[in-house]
Amino acid sequence: MTRVQKYIVFWLIVFTALLLFFSLKEILLPFVAGIVVAYFLDPLLDYLENAGLSRMVAATLVTSIFFLCIIILLILLIPILQKQLLGLFGKLPQILDSVYVLLEPLQRWLQEAISSEHFKDLNKIQNSFSADDISWLINIGKKVFEGGMAIFNFFSLIIITPLVSFYILRDWDVMLDKIKNLIPKDMESSIGQLAGEIDMVVSSFIRGQMIVCAILATLYSIGLSVIGLDFGLLVGTLTGFLAFIPFFGILIGIFSGLTIAYFQFGTADMMLITASIFIIGQLIEGFFLTPKLVGEAVGIHPVWVIFALMAGGLMFGFLGILIAVPVAAVLAVLLRFGLSRYKTTPLYLGDD
Repeated sequence: MTRVQKYIVFWLIVFTALLLFFSLKEILLPFVAGIVVAYFLDPLLDYLENAGLSRMVAATLVTSIFFLCIIILLILLIPILQKQLLGLFGKLPQILDSVYVLLEPLQRWLQEAISSEHFKDLNKIQNSFSADDISWLINIGKKVFEGGMAIFNFFSLIIITPLVSFYILRDWDVMLDKIKNLIPKDMESSIGQLAGEIDMVVSSFIRGQMIVCAILATLYSIGLSVIGLDFGLLVGTLTGFLAFIPFFGILIGIFSGLTIAYFQFGTADMMLITASIFIIGQLIEGFFLTPKLVGEAVGIHPVWVIFALMAGGLMFGFLGILIAVPVAAVLAVLLRFGLSRYKTTPLYLGDD
């Protein structure tokens, strides 16, 4: 088989895999989640295996403890978060009324500056804009939980994800050996080097960022709850776990935190204290958590991460958001690898 034929076969396989992935996207969530969990837990499993446990026993122990901790955490947090969420929804009319009161001077000024006829048109535009906003939010919700698969995905996550994680952890080394045996001998060195770099980048980002998000969620929740902010646990948890989206998580946290602080306390001091909690969290993340847990070797630009998340969400819904950053990391490594190879070619060097 010639080199051109090999490239054709390779890209046909890639295209077929992408087509299959897109066709089955509605049932892939628990499998992808299981793979992510297994990838996250594999270093711990290797440690236990080196300590003398069999792969089977180590996989059973690690998977059981991990999902048991998740279940306990959900049992503890869900009732509190549900109570705070319902309380927030209950206070929304009061908050909106307060906003309208604050905006009344602006409305009166607009009525004086703009003729009544034009002001009616402005109200129509405002009402239309609000309706469009609601419609847009509904469409986003449908996109994330599309096809009526939300309930199925929820229960499949509970049942299938632990099973997938266990079997992948148990057979991880065997699967890697089988894949390695399929690599052509003349390409084994370069592909092995590329795979090692991909593993380093993806593991640094996924494992590190998951820990960073969990720590930030804990810090924000504790800080906001200590100062007595209503819905502090809800805001802190949401802000922390959205930290993997550059700028988005902290902006959501600061906006919601300051809004609640304003209507709850109504003083500049409490708003400053609320803002300082987020600022301290950002300093801890920027100077300690991210450098230590994620590192600088990832090399994914924040703009690339945002684009990947938006593209993944648009194409595959929640599943796309889940896999967007790892896929972006892999593509970044492949791009760097391709550029390094290109710089050794006669086309780049200008050789005759």
